[in-house]
Amino acid sequence: MTLVPIVDEHDNIIDHMEREDVDGSGQLRRIASLWLTNSHGEILLAKRSSHKKHHPNKWGFAVAGAVEKEESYEETIRRELGEELGIYDLAMTLGPKFITRESDRERFYCQYFFATKDIPRQEFHLDPLEVAEVRWFTVSGLLTELEKVPDGFLNNSAGWKEWITNNHPF
Repeated sequence: MTLVPIVDEHDNIIDHMEREDVDGSGQLRRIASLWLTNSHGEILLAKRSSHKKHHPNKWGFAVAGAVEKEESYEETIRRELGEELGIYDLAMTLGPKFITRESDRERFYCQYFFATKDIPRQEFHLDPLEVAEVRWFTVSGLLTELEKVPDGFLNNSAGWKEWITNNHPF
């Protein structure tokens, strides 16, 4: 079992719970996400594995994951980067941190990280239990996909469009 921190509205740890018990509880917990681009302005997205409990087969951030007990946001994103994509050395910058929600029962304090690096797809070593595939999207290509398959992405297509066009996180 994995313990995760439960936080208040100011991101102070107030408790720890088993990760499975937090799902759907409405408790505010921590996650970290990586927005990875390359020198061509393309955005790397990862398609979640069909084995995932939440949002199987949906496209999402290059890397994302739950912060575990005794971990910082940065330790989490580095652990997830290694586990999901097999990348262990990536320079990242700290992005915004804010409360986001998937529903009234799923709330997160999300810390974004940003990185730009040219990584050929064959250099990714995907964990098939975590990630089905990765793909570099052009901005226009991603906007087209969001129109064609809005339910194929985590959260909602309006949130993705806002992020891409106005650099406003969702």
